[in-house]
Amino acid sequence: SDRLGMDLCLGKWSRTRRRQALDANDYYRVVAGWGKFSEIILLYDCCRVRMSNAHGRECGLGSPRPDDATGSDRCFIGYATEFQNLAMEAEVGSIDPTSGEESLVRGHFTSALLAALWGGAAREEGGVTASRLKGYLETATSEIAERNGHKQKPEVLNGFPANDEPVFGAASPASYNVQIRFSPQRTGQMVLVGPDNREIRRAPAGTGPWRVHLSTGLHIIEDTLSGDILPIRYEKAEGVRDVQF
Repeated sequence: SDRLGMDLCLGKWSRTRRRQALDANDYYRVVAGWGKFSEIILLYDCCRVRMSNAHGRECGLGSPRPDDATGSDRCFIGYATEFQNLAMEAEVGSIDPTSGEESLVRGHFTSALLAALWGGAAREEGGVTASRLKGYLETATSEIAERNGHKQKPEVLNGFPANDEPVFGAASPASYNVQIRFSPQRTGQMVLVGPDNREIRRAPAGTGPWRVHLSTGLHIIEDTLSGDILPIRYEKAEGVRDVQF
């Protein structure tokens, strides 16, 4: 990987097969060179470490001559992590909710991206603009990583003008700002209490995850069976905060 590029390693890549990779930058240049796309979106949820002195193979396709529209495209590139750093992942749930045997593992960057597009970064009229997506990814990826004991800071390059930016999807703003997930080991009644000591919700752990709209301030969630207590200090922020209990 280089500073603003990526070599996508293939299955046979190794230190002795250093050319078994694709030069992602060159593939972008070829697509942009066709002049057929006014908007190009590239999202990479992968590590950006430099394992050896090698370069990916260039794209074998290409246009015989530049199109009249070549060079007029705008690009949005999202890297899961900064140059020379790892992109981490974590278990986010079960593939089969009835059995819970197989875990679903997802990259922190992808988790943030999905949360943004599902409404976490949506504007009031619906959809997520490129600028809001950039801001959400930069904040949420690092927060998700920190909650899982990792450090990860994405790098997002937004080349779209503020007065004419694309809108991703049509999701409405999330009607909740906090999602509370309960550990499978919890089987008792859960109680959520607000800053004014008012009970907000009481239900078995099996009814989770809870999606609730919290006001600013200190909230407490208690497992009445074990007596465990988790304070949740919510500060006004864009998007949905994920809490594990």
